[in-house]
Amino acid sequence: MLAPMPHPITFKSFRRIARAGTSLPEMALALAVLGLLGGAGLAAATGLRAANAHRATILAFDRVEAALTRATLTDGALPCPDSRDAPDGRADRDWCDRVGLLPWRNLGLAKADGLDGWDNRLSYAISPSVASLDMGGTAYVPGYAPMDCAPAAEALTRVVGNLPIIPGEERSTGLPSAGAAFALISHGPNGKGAIRSNGHPSPKGVENATRAERETLAGRGLERRIWTRPAPGDLSPEDGTARDDLTRWRTPRFLLLAAGCRLNGPGG
Repeated sequence: MLAPMPHPITFKSFRRIARAGTSLPEMALALAVLGLLGGAGLAAATGLRAANAHRATILAFDRVEAALTRATLTDGALPCPDSRDAPDGRADRDWCDRVGLLPWRNLGLAKADGLDGWDNRLSYAISPSVASLDMGGTAYVPGYAPMDCAPAAEALTRVVGNLPIIPGEERSTGLPSAGAAFALISHGPNGKGAIRSNGHPSPKGVENATRAERETLAGRGLERRIWTRPAPGDLSPEDGTARDDLTRWRTPRFLLLAAGCRLNGPGG
């Protein structure tokens, strides 16, 4: 004969059990389980936010790189950076040899296109050799802009980026660091040295950044160098954290080819 089925736990029976009292060990166990579940949920949410911010930054890099490629094709040059002191989205001649901000207006972008996933403006630097002529750029072929597609054979072999990338992705192959045409920098989750979307500096200033983060922003002219990885033993003097910037850079040859220039002429 089958044993009788136990009575299901109803709301009334639950209230009876609750009125009967719960021991301290049982309460401690329940709280511990709730704490573990809450901690796991918080960690998952934090990880999701970080992944989304990183993804948004990579998409911003893609949009800006496409705009810079269009500028190469239509203008034969790249715009100078926007000022970090009073940003308005426009190229500033005084910042051509410094790490400034993305001149989103000159590139036909919206302000939001130049923000990373942490609501900071993308920093931006160019090689002086690819600046527009009215901003002091150098035309290697007489009568043409620095990166004009028309004299493609000459441009591809003569336009050399002199924005040094340190240590550079080539370091893993044993090749020397490349000279870039441009570099885009997101100041990462900690935002040290960043300019916020509202144009104000991040509360976490450059003085609290790592050596690589400080040197990326401080250089000018021939002393500039863009760090793409932490320097050896490079930690923040404030909280001991490492460099967390994200960087995208391209050489002049890469830009010219992406814009459609070929050795035997445009699109050839």
